[in-house]
Amino acid sequence: MELLLIRHGESLHNIGASSLKDSLLSPRGIVQARQTGEALRGENIQRIYSSLVHRALETAEVISGILQAPCIFWRDLAESHFCWDEPGHGRSALCQRFPMFEFPAEATEEGWAAFKNDETEEEVLERMGGIAEAFFAMAQAEPEAIIAVIIHGNSGNALLKRFFGMSHSGIYFHHGNCGITRLRINPDRTINVFAMNDERHKLEEPLSTVTEYI
Repeated sequence: MELLLIRHGESLHNIGASSLKDSLLSPRGIVQARQTGEALRGENIQRIYSSLVHRALETAEVISGILQAPCIFWRDLAESHFCWDEPGHGRSALCQRFPMFEFPAEATEEGWAAFKNDETEEEVLERMGGIAEAFFAMAQAEPEAIIAVIIHGNSGNALLKRFFGMSHSGIYFHHGNCGITRLRINPDRTINVFAMNDERHKLEEPLSTVTEYI
C-alpha cells in the first residue's frame, strides 16, 4: 500500500497571526495546499484521511477538491495535546464551513476535542501507535491502495516512530508545511521509504497574495 503523509499547509497560528491553536490556514497555506493537490494529479489517490483540526480540514478540502478523492475523518490523527485548552470547532460550525464533508460522531456540538486537552509524549506515541496498526491492517487488506493522510508536525513525527518501531527518543522527523513523505507499507509490515518531507512542489507565490492577510 502506498501511503502519502502530507502535513497541513501553513496556518495563521504558525506565523503568529492568530492566538488560536486550532486556527485557519494562512493565504500562503492555501496556496501550498493547491500546489500539493496539483502535484499529486494523476497518482490515483483513492481516499484521504484527515484529523478534525481546522488547518487539516482546509488542507484536505483543497487537495480532495483537486483530486476528486473522498475524505475520511479520524479524530486521533490530531496534533499532540489535541487543541490544548480549546474544545475544537462544534459540529454545526464544521458542517456550515465544510458542507461537502460528512463528519463522524466525534464531531459533537460541544467540540470534537472537548473531552480532552492534554496528553504526555508517551500518550501521543500510544495514540499514534493505534493509527499505525490500522494502516498496517489496511496494507494487508488493500495492498494496491494509494492513500493520502493529512498529518501534523508532532503527531506525524510520532506516527513515523511507530511505523519504524521506535519509542521515545531524541530523533525528530521534521515535516514542513505541505511536505510529503512517501511510504510503501507491505503486507508483511516492512516499509519502503521513497521520500521524506519532499517540498519540491512548493513554488514561491507572489508576495501580494499573502501580505494583505498577515
